[in-house]
Amino acid sequence: MCGIVGVVARNKRLDMAILAEAVDAMAARGPDDRGLCQLLCPSSDASAIFGHRRLSILDVSSAGHQPMVSPDGRVTVVYNGEIYNFLELRTELEAHGFSFRSHCDTEVILAAYQYWGEDFVSRCNGIFAIALWDADRGRVVFYRDRIGLKPLYLGFQGERFYFSSVLSSLVRIPGFSRQVDSSALLAYVWAGFVPGPYAMFQGIRKLLPGHMAVLDVKTWQLTSRPYWRMVDAAAVAEKDLPDRPMNEWVDDLEALLSDAVRLQMISDVPLGAFLSGGIDSSLVVSLMRKANTGAVRTFSIGFDVEKFNEAPQAKAIAAHLGTDHHELILSSADVRNVIPDVPEIYDEPFSDSSCLPMILLSRMTRKSVAVALSGDGGDDLFLGDYRHYALADRWRYTSWIPWPIRRLLGAGLCAIPHYYLRRIGQSLRARGFGQFYQSMVSIWQDSEFRGLFLQGDPREAIAGIPIVAAADELAKYHRPPRLMASVLDFYGVVPDDFAVKVDRASMASSLEVRTPVLDHRVAEFARRIPIGVLLGDGTPKYLLRTILERHVPRSLWDRPKMGFAVPLCVWFRGDLYDYMRQVLLDSGGLPFDIFCRDTIEEVIQAHKSGQKDRYRLLWSLMSLSMWYRRYCS
Repeated sequence: MCGIVGVVARNKRLDMAILAEAVDAMAARGPDDRGLCQLLCPSSDASAIFGHRRLSILDVSSAGHQPMVSPDGRVTVVYNGEIYNFLELRTELEAHGFSFRSHCDTEVILAAYQYWGEDFVSRCNGIFAIALWDADRGRVVFYRDRIGLKPLYLGFQGERFYFSSVLSSLVRIPGFSRQVDSSALLAYVWAGFVPGPYAMFQGIRKLLPGHMAVLDVKTWQLTSRPYWRMVDAAAVAEKDLPDRPMNEWVDDLEALLSDAVRLQMISDVPLGAFLSGGIDSSLVVSLMRKANTGAVRTFSIGFDVEKFNEAPQAKAIAAHLGTDHHELILSSADVRNVIPDVPEIYDEPFSDSSCLPMILLSRMTRKSVAVALSGDGGDDLFLGDYRHYALADRWRYTSWIPWPIRRLLGAGLCAIPHYYLRRIGQSLRARGFGQFYQSMVSIWQDSEFRGLFLQGDPREAIAGIPIVAAADELAKYHRPPRLMASVLDFYGVVPDDFAVKVDRASMASSLEVRTPVLDHRVAEFARRIPIGVLLGDGTPKYLLRTILERHVPRSLWDRPKMGFAVPLCVWFRGDLYDYMRQVLLDSGGLPFDIFCRDTIEEVIQAHKSGQKDRYRLLWSLMSLSMWYRRYCS
């Protein structure tokens, strides 16, 4: 894992000094090496500076230094990530006459691009953000991995084009504009994260997962296209899916997961795993234990609030599997101490409060290993999130309502006092219309967010994000609503929430996290499983449960899902109440020309009194306030 950053100028030779501070800002992403190089285009006046910080995982020698230049000097690469099947690609390229001086995957990327061309990426299994300078063709080529587990920002500001792993690097470049993108700001409050392709600064965008982009430095044009799409993996009618016995689906899935774990255990530095005690992480650790004759090091975290604490379950599973287990129990003071670090670590506002324990878990884990495997992805691929079921039920009752009418309904419901809306709901439930009522309440709750703003409607800001087009396309295949909900997670929640949470927290501690459940082969396989097989006996994640039971007794893990929840709902009424108010209402934080201070005060008091549980919204606004103070005040 590493950090990459670069600047391309259209008609000017750039001085390498302008990137020095930007590269150093990514020192945590790459503490082991630092590189800068100047690049010139022979057919135009364009020039570029590429910068890199390296976290050495494969071939820790200086032979893996970046920026790396091809032997003929024509192509230069900076790259963040891992190509898990690089040894297979290397063997194939050697058969075509290529020779290699290192044992790292970066050199394989250069050779693969030169031999197979820009579509070489379709052969790669991994997590990556890649920038290639092709001097002969006068262009820069960018790639982002299929799921979007590694970040890549890029875009124009004036006569410069920027790219980077993180925004906090770009703001260190002289001349970079920090003007906030208002659409990204509105979309953040709506979604709880900044959905791609938006980014918080004007002119900058996220390269979407599974996409490549080409900057032609002669015409100063940027074009992008997908090389892989999750919606394509699911684009098959239910009736056309193969009819196979359940045991064959289970056996094939276990074989795929085992191979993904095997590939992702390749490392030249110490390796371990996160273990929450849940189904996904327990399965990954079980497969690691099966593939490794030595002890597997595992790491878990818990809270001193009992109903939020999964540490005992993780410890029991670790004992059964015989791992070298480490745990950390957190208090409100531990979380309070890490909150000020959030805007620097998450260089866009980020409302997923599980980022707080993730930061502390990463710090603890990095003391022992440099690479950790995670179970992320099981809920999203195998219908494990109860949200998918709720969304499917609500969709069934509201999808027939045209969008303009739904907007009017939302506005009308927003005007109804909550007391009366609750009375209406009681009446509807008594008459058997409970699900319809829940659907209407969801519209009302969405509309309520508009009360925070003095200007702008966040729904207009999110109208153009990829999930909208993906939903329309997927609907043509009449796949079940639960499956559609889980597929659509990969057009927002997975790359822009879950992946951001793990990438930023882990890289802030110079820790590489790998996610075998999100191997693209597993994702494609999961999307082509009939809904009846995915649901099995009606239990969420039925297939993963069936595999795990082969390795760990059901009694150790079969319990209600907790997730990586943080007891902020409790702490915002007690230990962290004063601190929360200070962050939200002190000057220099939230831009009160955009946000309504009185409405935010009402939200605080409603949570404090117990009238409503609004900790998610409060943390979302806290994260925004801290980010705004750090980057814009």
